[in-house]
Amino acid sequence: MLAALLILLLSSPPSPATGDRWFCSDGNATYTPNSTYMSSLDSLAGSLIAGATKLHSATGTAGTGADRVYGAVLCRGDTSGADCGRRLREAFDGIVNVNGAGAAVCALHRDVALYDELYHLRFSDQDFLSNFSNSPEWIDVTNLNLVPAADAERFEEVVGELLGALADAAARQPERYAADEALWPSRERDRKVYGLVQCTRDMPPERCRACLDGVIAERREKIGGGEMGGAIHGVRCSLRYETDTQFFATTGKFITTPHYSNTYSPPTIADATNSFSANNTLGEGGFGPVYKAWGMWKDGRWYEFIDQSFGDGYEPGEMMRCLVVALMCVQEKAVERPTMSDVVAMLSSDDITLPEPRQPAYSHELCSDYNGAMYMPNNTYRSNLISLAATLIANATELHSATGMAGTGPDKIYGAVFCRGDSDGFYCRKPLTEALDAAINSRNGDSYSPQNKKVAYYYNQDQAQIHFSNQDFISSFRNVPECTVNTNLNAVTASLAKQYEFEDLVTKVLRALTDAAVSRAERYAVGRQKFETGQTVYGLVQCMRGMPSKQCMDCLDGIISDRQSKIRTAQMGAAILGVWCTLRYETDTQFFTDTKMLLLDVLKRPIE
Repeated sequence: MLAALLILLLSSPPSPATGDRWFCSDGNATYTPNSTYMSSLDSLAGSLIAGATKLHSATGTAGTGADRVYGAVLCRGDTSGADCGRRLREAFDGIVNVNGAGAAVCALHRDVALYDELYHLRFSDQDFLSNFSNSPEWIDVTNLNLVPAADAERFEEVVGELLGALADAAARQPERYAADEALWPSRERDRKVYGLVQCTRDMPPERCRACLDGVIAERREKIGGGEMGGAIHGVRCSLRYETDTQFFATTGKFITTPHYSNTYSPPTIADATNSFSANNTLGEGGFGPVYKAWGMWKDGRWYEFIDQSFGDGYEPGEMMRCLVVALMCVQEKAVERPTMSDVVAMLSSDDITLPEPRQPAYSHELCSDYNGAMYMPNNTYRSNLISLAATLIANATELHSATGMAGTGPDKIYGAVFCRGDSDGFYCRKPLTEALDAAINSRNGDSYSPQNKKVAYYYNQDQAQIHFSNQDFISSFRNVPECTVNTNLNAVTASLAKQYEFEDLVTKVLRALTDAAVSRAERYAVGRQKFETGQTVYGLVQCMRGMPSKQCMDCLDGIISDRQSKIRTAQMGAAILGVWCTLRYETDTQFFTDTKMLLLDVLKRPIE
């Protein structure tokens, strides 16, 4: 239990600061100590704190029926993960153990919101998540001093422009956070206004922007005109501005306000994408469709990306360089994306060797052995699908995989979900939820219909996958459909003999990991092995957790044997993804995070 753990860690936990603002329901909605609702709150708190420690915000639910609790937490985007987690732990502990005046007022209430300058949280027995409600809001006038009357109008314009530009930037960034400064030309001297806006990270861009537009619009009414500092804190989005005092940490996330440069206009983008045609979409991410490049590159068809109007009037090497840089710029992890100075350098010099681009974020794979069966929107089959998916995702959050069925007769549905074994609960649940949404809510023009009763969807390479069908694929342990993902098309630079030795080594690594995986309850193993050329081969294998050892062994042996027929000789990275088992290997890039990595010694192991 979270409360017990916190008591052990913090024998005398500090109560929330006196500047905190508490809100609690005025009704009779309360819970009793040691009740099921309190257990649900404890469980949810642990999940939310873990998520926010990594991503600065998290939302979720726990429990069922009358004991179901909904929750949201957010830490300011410039705080460290450790500080965020510590503050939230102390806040939840103060609520559970009634430390502090605010906590005492809200003791045992089912609906509580707490706001602090650096974090906030809310939990309730009512669903405030699905409608993206921002209430209750806390208005904090942080600086009651007024700007000189002669400067007030210009000051308000600058603050409005700054917050509007930040709102636009935050909605476009995955972290949903932006902070910057703007010059305020006062009659006395030029001064600065600092601003910050933030939404919870799970909010779609349009929802984030709408929420921020709302609090920006009400700023003058609620804070007043001419005040030199103020903030509006809400459950879903917040803003703050100050004069002369830079209240946030410099993190490199600044934007240029109020004007932008080096961007493409909407007409230019519309022209490049054929008016945002669905035929050019590759996937859907946090801010809409991601357009093709990657599929052509991995299939060796990069030249198809070039506008035919160029004719022969282009240099192939320059075009390839532009495409590689473009793919590098859409990587999911910020550390894998180049800075603008890097981009300029890479495009300006042929002396810089570019790395092989990796598969970008939101480039998902859909594989299906479609059998012709369809279902209509909003019918019983779809309801069974959504119900089953919720159960499977909840189970996979704890165990990384789950199978099951729901419904009867022609509306019976079989399902399986799968997360990579090194993911935590949050990073399992989130991609599975997004994969489900993509699998059942695809748009016209995609390669499959949202009404197919049989779908296999692989999310962001091997991070997560979801399968459902009206036919029983569970009892047979069949691994179809399978997807092959070419994560690195480069070949090992060596003689032909060494390339074959590399192939043998990859097979030995994967078979050694198979032996380890089938002996473990989690059916998962990762490891590494040095190659004679000095490179390191990293490997991962995984089966569904409930799969018997023999079936797991047979499944992995099957895709290991198929690897050389599906993947080019000496290719430096690839994955085979199936319903019941998967494999992946890479060279020099440790693509997984795991403390149980095996240091293999398979060079003398014979090929079976």
